[in-house]
Amino acid sequence: MILPYIIKSALVLALLYICIMPLLEKETFHRLNRIIILGCLLLSFIVPFIHFTGGTNPTVNMVRQAVQLPEIMIDGNGSEQSTWNLANIMICIYIIT
Repeated sequence: MILPYIIKSALVLALLYICIMPLLEKETFHRLNRIIILGCLLLSFIVPFIHFTGGTNPTVNMVRQAVQLPEIMIDGNGSEQSTWNLANIMICIYIIT
């Protein structure tokens, strides 16, 4: 339960760090830089608790429905049997390689 939160928090912090640091490295307002970095840190702890739920897509609902395939009757007599001998196996191996 705690591991997904830690992973999400680390990803959000890394994303914010990658986006914010190039913008702040030339700024001379050190107090503003500290406030922005602390805000990013707090945001990285809060964002994993937010769950986004979107609307339902009718296509997704159609895919979720069970698909019924036609039944195939298999005769148990085994009227047509396939036999593999050593020559057929060697020819298949030769063709594949």
